[in-house]
Amino acid sequence: MSRSFAVGVEPPALLPEILVALCEDDRACEFMCPESAIDVADRPSGERDWFLRPGLCTGCGLCIAACPEHALVGRPRIGRQPRRIMVTLK
Repeated sequence: MSRSFAVGVEPPALLPEILVALCEDDRACEFMCPESAIDVADRPSGERDWFLRPGLCTGCGLCIAACPEHALVGRPRIGRQPRRIMVTLK
């Protein structure tokens, strides 16, 4: 999907939001992020935690495009963001 913006106007800054019910935990988002803003960490229990560092995220959308399950959506960056967002996967 292509979007066009007026010359000199930046596209809206988006942050990825994970839809846990759709995530198959293949880590494509983590591998595609050029800023290393996404990390996936294994727990001893077998669960995984998905981390996003909003301060590193540029809103490029590569993680959203890379997800084969469409488990990531872009949400507008509104106000001050937390230092880290964590979600526990299955």
